[in-house]
Amino acid sequence: MNVSVSLWSYVSLINKEMSVSEVIRHMHKHGIQYVELLDTFLKTDEDRLEAKKTIDELGMKVASYSIGNNFVCPENIRLSQVEMVKQACQYAKMFNTKVIRVFCGDVCEGYDFEKAFDLIVKSFKECVKVAEKEDIYFCLENHGQLAGKSKQIEAVIKAVGSKHLKATTDTGNFMLVGEDPLEAVRYLKDYVGLVHFKDFALVSKEEAQYIGNNGTIFAKGTVIGKGETPLKEIVDFLASINYEGCISIEYEGVIRLDYIEESIKNTLAFLK
Repeated sequence: MNVSVSLWSYVSLINKEMSVSEVIRHMHKHGIQYVELLDTFLKTDEDRLEAKKTIDELGMKVASYSIGNNFVCPENIRLSQVEMVKQACQYAKMFNTKVIRVFCGDVCEGYDFEKAFDLIVKSFKECVKVAEKEDIYFCLENHGQLAGKSKQIEAVIKAVGSKHLKATTDTGNFMLVGEDPLEAVRYLKDYVGLVHFKDFALVSKEEAQYIGNNGTIFAKGTVIGKGETPLKEIVDFLASINYEGCISIEYEGVIRLDYIEESIKNTLAFLK
């Protein structure tokens, strides 16, 4: 297993206090060799080229080129999202990674679960044709109401029917839908292509950073190892099934530059 850090860990700092290249250098300073890139921070060819230049200069690697697609939308928008996901295959190749983190989308007005599910499967079936040709793997994250649970992820993957659609198991997100993260990772063991290493603490409604899908789960991000996610047990299980992909740290606690320093150190120490 390789350790990565997601750019999302620096979300409130990027393009305000730090550039993407400065964030990548900060990771490298702390011994990180893999970075998870997010398209939301790399909007232009210039942005992508600058990131690649820094990564190549430091001898780092890219764990995933992660994108924020949404297939649950009117047809003209859905088609543009499909094209965006297909194009991401070329960006992944540019960064020498075979992994693209993807989403399904989310329930919205005018779309019931069945209609949304059909759109998601239809869209991924179109996208995987390019992934198969380019030897790229889409890794579907458990996120939101349509793909928050392990069985929902499995249902989409099975319906699409391609080995080029795998799972991104986000350890914290499972808690938001009332699933035990360890049991969810175990359930998806045959599909895991990327792991988001996230820790949440369950808190009062007043303290909540996130509210779960059923409106009764209240959580906030913590330094990895300080929350209630069974991370050690998850790593033990991944080792037992010989998982050889990346564990990508997605820190969602307090984000200040001075605090990130200590958080990254403590997170890495815990993970190692």
